[in-house]
Amino acid sequence: MKFEDILWDFNSIYVHASRVQDKNNKWVRRPMPKTKQSERIIKVDPEIMKLFPKVGKKEFVINLNPNEITKHFEVLREKACVDCRLHDLRKYAASIRSELMPAK
Repeated sequence: MKFEDILWDFNSIYVHASRVQDKNNKWVRRPMPKTKQSERIIKVDPEIMKLFPKVGKKEFVINLNPNEITKHFEVLREKACVDCRLHDLRKYAASIRSELMPAK
């Protein structure tokens, strides 16, 4: 996520790109997620929005690649004695949202 992807006035994040490894194993930003349906705007609680820095020295909000984020999550998970993957959290969040709003 880049700073330009944060929609401050709408308490939202615009998801329209993903980071992938190229043929040289270098992390690059791909303009579109896997499918057109993956492009979306995610509402964020205003209290959570306050945690994001308003301005950054780097173009990415978190200057870690996906593998590094996973490793950090694993360390936190072990400290908290929680047995789940990042993908499990995504699935949980999606299931909660599906109860609040229909998929269509």
